[in-house]
Amino acid sequence: MSRLQLTFACGDYDRRALEEGTVRPDGIDLTYLRLPVEETFFRMARHREFEVAEMSLSSYVRSLDLDDPPFVGLPVYTSRQFRHAGIFVNVDAGIEESVDMRGKVVGTPEWQLTANVWIRGLLADEYGGAGRLGRLPHRWAGVAGPNREAHRGPRRPHPHPHPADPG
Repeated sequence: MSRLQLTFACGDYDRRALEEGTVRPDGIDLTYLRLPVEETFFRMARHREFEVAEMSLSSYVRSLDLDDPPFVGLPVYTSRQFRHAGIFVNVDAGIEESVDMRGKVVGTPEWQLTANVWIRGLLADEYGGAGRLGRLPHRWAGVAGPNREAHRGPRRPHPHPHPADPG
C-alpha cells in the first residue's frame, strides 16, 4: 500500500522531530516546509499551496463565512504563546490596573491578526470586556511599512465593526 504524500508548511517551532523525520506520521510521507508564518499564511490563504499548513485562526474563522469554505480546521496548535505578553501599556497613560483602560485607545497592527483576536478575547474574559472596561476605542497602528502591499498583497475587506468601535 502506498503512503499518502503530504506537504506541511509551518513556522519555526519545536516541531524538529517532524522536520527531521525522527517522528513519522503513520501511512504518510511528509514533506515539511519550515517557512516564515506570514509567507505560509499568505500562500495557503491565497493559493492553497499545501495539503496541510499552519494558518491564522482569524483567517480560518473568516473563511467559514464563504459560500464554499476551503479549509478544515484541526485542533493542533503550532504556536503556543502566552498572549498576555503582547499587551503593552504607555507609561504616561495613567494605567495601573485593568479598569484604568476604560475609555483608552487600543492600537493594533491589524484587526484580524490572530494574536490580537486572542488578546481582545482575554481582555473581555478576564476583565469583563464591555461590562467592566466599557468599549475600548480601537485604532490601527504600525501597519504602514515600506512595500507592504508588494509583500502581502492588498488588504481584503472583511466584515467587522468599524475600527473605532470594536463592539
